Amino acid sequence: MKKIKILIIFMMMILITGCDSNTLEQLEQLENDLEAIEEYDDTALLLRIEELETELALIEEYEDEALLTSIAALQSELDAITEYDDQALLASITALEAELDAITQYDDTSLLNIIAALETELGDVKAKIGPIFSNVPRDQLIEYREVLDLQSLGITAYDAVDGDLTNMISVNYTYTSSLTVGNHAVVYTVTDSDGNERSETINLTVQFNDTSFTYLVVNDNTEIMLTGFKQPTTNHLVVPRTIGGLPVTIVGAYAFIGEELTGVTFYENLVEIKDGAFNTNSITTVSFPDTLEIIGRSAFSFNNIATAPISKNVSKIGINAFKSDSMLGYIVDAENTHYKDVNGVLYSYDETILVDFPFGRTDTSFVIPEGVVEIGESAFDYSDLTSVTLPSTLQIVGGRAFYNNDLGSITLPEGLVSIKYNAFRSNSLTALILPSTLENIDNSAFRDNQITSVVIPNNITFLDRYVFMDNELSSVTIGTGITELNDQVFYNNNLTTVTIPSNIEEIDTLAFSSNLLDTIIIPLSVTTIGSNAFSNNFFTSITILGDELRFNDVWTSIGFPEELKP
Repeated sequence: MKKIKILIIFMMMILITGCDSNTLEQLEQLENDLEAIEEYDDTALLLRIEELETELALIEEYEDEALLTSIAALQSELDAITEYDDQALLASITALEAELDAITQYDDTSLLNIIAALETELGDVKAKIGPIFSNVPRDQLIEYREVLDLQSLGITAYDAVDGDLTNMISVNYTYTSSLTVGNHAVVYTVTDSDGNERSETINLTVQFNDTSFTYLVVNDNTEIMLTGFKQPTTNHLVVPRTIGGLPVTIVGAYAFIGEELTGVTFYENLVEIKDGAFNTNSITTVSFPDTLEIIGRSAFSFNNIATAPISKNVSKIGINAFKSDSMLGYIVDAENTHYKDVNGVLYSYDETILVDFPFGRTDTSFVIPEGVVEIGESAFDYSDLTSVTLPSTLQIVGGRAFYNNDLGSITLPEGLVSIKYNAFRSNSLTALILPSTLENIDNSAFRDNQITSVVIPNNITFLDRYVFMDNELSSVTIGTGITELNDQVFYNNNLTTVTIPSNIEEIDTLAFSSNLLDTIIIPLSVTTIGSNAFSNNFFTSITILGDELRFNDVWTSIGFPEELKP
């Protein structure tokens, strides 16, 4: 546009020399018009084209050599226009408008021919613009089965060639009464005689208030997820098959937690019950449809269910799904290919994973059968076990697997590779032998026991935070496979001495805090010691190998006495 303006102003300067006073005045007006040219939207553009045609009709025959030169330049610009999108079209029309404003009354037949060609070009431009919508309605909200005439909302369409096209507008929905609940895209479409098609889209929300439940429309407006009661009116919940024409397939997370329910009925369509959906009620029995696939974490915890039936298509059961004092066992459908029950205990179908030991059982000892490779997360947590026999096939002990039992001893088999977080936390273990195959121990795995000594095998490469925190360790041997002693790993024990091997590079926050250490040797390999790593001990001797001054700047903050600073 800037280049076109410069060209026009240059042409004005040429014209000035051969024009009469009226022409000069018009050229001055042209310059003012150029300053006023702004961005045009489609509607403004159409109006300006109409004004332009009116001006062209007033042009009579004139003769001026400078003007002919100007028109020739104009013709050259018009010939270069090939593709029209809104932005290019506006720029071209703006330049054309400026040129035409400079045309004054002259006598020349060739000029009339050029103007006629120009009018043809303008007609082509208008044909390419296409229809324009006006009065597009706002998004709409209706009730389920409500009739709304979408054509009566005031939308109109206009085309530069065809004129008013409002009666030609089509819409993709004819009957709103047939729409299901949820959001629907209403698309208005119109096509002009040149084949230019335009469309406008608004959102139509269909809601259903005649229900006792709150809900969400999910999965691309195809399914319903219940999210709770509008107002609890019953102690026995019947989950509806459909709401607003869509199937109820999901009960949302914590949807009916603590609603004092004594029973619940499910129908076919239900696919998933999310975490905590029926937690903390008084449900005594439950039956699941064959369509159910997922039961979320703690979905039925703290109810009065004695036996949990697992229907044939359930493929995922969350941790503590049926945790309660009354829970005595599982019964898995014989056609289920994901789970199996053995004497009421839940296993994976191939019996390699012990998934869950029923919380309500009062067994004090249990033998995990051979073939089990993994003990699932929280499988035995908060049980009453004082002893457990682990199989030789075991490789993984899951997080919180034996959390808060009363185990006095445990034999960990060779072949064990990983012990997850809190696996044996809060028991009564006094002795512990870690197998040589063990590779990692996650945070708090043996926290809060009475273990007195431990040898960390060389195969272990990762010893996480809090692993032996709050025990009674008086002796610890650190293997060669780890390079970092994590936060509070030996916090609050009875260590009087410890040998830190040369493979250790980092000793993290509170790692040895609150012990009985009186001497310590820090090897050359250690480059970092965290805050209070050695606080609350009884040091009389500290030896720093290598550069003995390298920790002086943080000496007291890591827990060493000031008087022992080198």
